[in-house]
Amino acid sequence: MGSDGYNGFLPNGYLVATDSSGTILSEVKIQKGTSIYKLYTPQTYNKTRLNVYEIDVPTNPSDPTASYFVMGFLQIKKGSIYDISGSQTATSNYPLKLHFSNLANFQNLIASTDLSNTSITSISDTSQFNYFDYSDKSKLFVETLKNGKTLYNFFDLIKGGHSLNVDMNQCIKIPQVKTLRFPGSFVSMTVYAKPDKNSVLEYNLGTATSISNELSYYYPNESFDQYNCVTNYNVGSRQYSFVNLSSTISSEVNTYSANFTNTGTSLANYKTTVSGPYDYYLANFIGKNINNNISIYLYSPSAASYLNYKMPDFSKYISKTILDPSQIILQEFGLYQFDGFNESKLPYKDSRSYHDVNIKAVRGR
Repeated sequence: MGSDGYNGFLPNGYLVATDSSGTILSEVKIQKGTSIYKLYTPQTYNKTRLNVYEIDVPTNPSDPTASYFVMGFLQIKKGSIYDISGSQTATSNYPLKLHFSNLANFQNLIASTDLSNTSITSISDTSQFNYFDYSDKSKLFVETLKNGKTLYNFFDLIKGGHSLNVDMNQCIKIPQVKTLRFPGSFVSMTVYAKPDKNSVLEYNLGTATSISNELSYYYPNESFDQYNCVTNYNVGSRQYSFVNLSSTISSEVNTYSANFTNTGTSLANYKTTVSGPYDYYLANFIGKNINNNISIYLYSPSAASYLNYKMPDFSKYISKTILDPSQIILQEFGLYQFDGFNESKLPYKDSRSYHDVNIKAVRGR
């Protein structure tokens, strides 16, 4: 298993390979400063798939607050590569401190450059605008909700500047609005606007939420090369999430036909039945109480048809008390599908961590 610049490995951790039944085939201790790891088996392993786990253990296991982390990729192809080296970077002008004048009695304030963004609901939180960054081509997008009315503007930034006075009396533009109706409730929508769809630079235009099945999203009249729209809604015990890349902000709402049913609640008895199209699943388990402070994330591609969550004997790395399967409960299970999925390229993308590709997801317990 290789990685280029993978900064998720902790110095006190291991990479462990097992077969489908959990028999350990190979292990390697994670070394600080090493970014590429290869796992070899002492004997010929003829099968095309295997399980690979990252096991991170605390420096001081006797610390009662110490936490353990296990990430497993189940029945992935031999030769798969884990790469989070990232993509292109942009010129930084950090830090930029924003100073707001004529700011009072607002319900929400959004500020975004093409490298930083945040939103606040109280004037006492303006210190969150002290450490912005921006590229040489960026402007500052500001949107405010005041007395039920939404207004916005783009403010010029001076290359290399580290302080900007923002007069909210200049926030006078009336935005466009899209009203969306969802097939569920507790809905949300976030939009990232990209001046160049091939660049990492983007403005966060804010998040709109509603407990009903309808919301209105306000966005600037200025056009962008691409909009990356992230939407979420709940239907019963399921949360549906989507990422859509488009040259416009659509009023259409996506649906996803994949689903799953569960039995059991812990690693000792949890079983899943899945239906519909999906590229991979993610099962997240956590310790039931502070005495087994552990988080487990298990990924597996649909092509493997592997739904065995039983943990191998990792007592060499983690105490059996902490690994007691009856004390490790399901936090969430999800099915995911995204454009360009390649099961040999890890990590797999999901709508919580990525919004640079079209994604469909359904999650729940």
